[in-house]
Amino acid sequence: MIGDYEERKPLLQDTDSLGINNNDRLLNERRTTSFMNMSNEKCEIHRNSSQLEASQSSWTRWTHVIFWWWLNPLLRLGHKQILTDDDLEDLPRQEKCLPSFQKLLMYDWSTTTTTWRIVLSAFRNETFFVGLILVPFLIVRLLQPLFLRDIIQQINSMESTSLDLKSISISVFGLILCTIIHAMVFQQFFFRSALLGRRIRHALSSIIYQHVLAIQTSAIQQTTSAQIINLLSDDISKFDELWTDGHFLWVGPLETLFTFLILWWIVGLVPTICSVITVLLLIPIQFVLSRLFAHYRAVKMTHADKRLQVFSEILHGCQLIKIYNWEKPMEKRVADMRQHELATIKRANHLRAINECLFFSSPCLFSCVTFLSLWFLGYHLNAADVFVTLNYFIQLRFSLFRLLPLNIQQLSSVSVASKRIDSFMKLEKVQPQNSMLNVSIYKSENDIIVLRNASFSWGNDQTDL
Repeated sequence: MIGDYEERKPLLQDTDSLGINNNDRLLNERRTTSFMNMSNEKCEIHRNSSQLEASQSSWTRWTHVIFWWWLNPLLRLGHKQILTDDDLEDLPRQEKCLPSFQKLLMYDWSTTTTTWRIVLSAFRNETFFVGLILVPFLIVRLLQPLFLRDIIQQINSMESTSLDLKSISISVFGLILCTIIHAMVFQQFFFRSALLGRRIRHALSSIIYQHVLAIQTSAIQQTTSAQIINLLSDDISKFDELWTDGHFLWVGPLETLFTFLILWWIVGLVPTICSVITVLLLIPIQFVLSRLFAHYRAVKMTHADKRLQVFSEILHGCQLIKIYNWEKPMEKRVADMRQHELATIKRANHLRAINECLFFSSPCLFSCVTFLSLWFLGYHLNAADVFVTLNYFIQLRFSLFRLLPLNIQQLSSVSVASKRIDSFMKLEKVQPQNSMLNVSIYKSENDIIVLRNASFSWGNDQTDL
């Protein structure tokens, strides 16, 4: 504690030079001490340095990151003994709470800027880097069915011509290589995006907690403890979920575009146009469902805030409820609020069921439209084209009807959560009052101190002297 005070002492001296009075200085010191030293006791535990941070610090150890070799020491130790908390490594510096919190602390939250804009601006570099990982993922995902098509064509041509061993070996090697790269890149993307989502979640938790400490007493009346609990437990988790797999908002449409270009080359223009029309008819349904998801989420959070507030009132007034025998009315009140919240959740689950139906039926629907159009136009169908077309439709189902609706739903949830956080962060904070002391010291023969135009006050509202 003494060392921590000595580190903050220059900062406190700077506040004196800015004209902040002693009461505000002591208040800021207590808040800084309570916020910044929450994890000091945890930090006293000696841990080994992070192997992940050491692997990322040098480009010569890139294989440790790609093949997850930085986990080997922990896995070997876990093979020998039962792991305890002391066996865990320290967090990398960038994964700790303080660097992420300092990024958000740079912005003025009292303006009209929304929370999601601030988060996107503060973490844009990390978001862009994670998105770059999906570029090779998208390339190998599009190449896999093409290698499969070449292998099937080589096998079908064995009856008429001899098998080209070199060509089929290249196709098999390319298919295996694409499968390996696909698995490795996707795991790296999921790991990096999950880390970024947790980083944003911790930063938002810290900034909300810091704002709770600095909020004015009069402004506290505009919110409730239930709302603050929901902000920390539910709303900020929506940012975590969106940043974990939100990149498929651009990967899904881009993959769809390249998929239909390849299908144009394989099955022709007219069947591809029929498939595109089918997709365009289904996409508006996704947007309508996303708007309904956002509406139901806002209603659900309103009911949740009221329910938690009622629980808080019951806990604080439990003795009075016992005295007047109000248990049954209070129980009925809580049950009714739960029923309203549950009804909203049920309606949202009905929409999720529609999404699931579209997910499982989309490949069959696309295949029927494509192959029926081929049959009516008299096109020749072969096994290679059929297998590749089905493969592309199955891939398209995952990105277009699984991840894209999920991302749109998460985007709607983040929009609602951002508005709730904005309304809380715009509550007025305690502003440091400038000292009204204006001292002029004149050194005379008798060392008399002379004060001119001085004013003194015990409070912030009126002047006593």
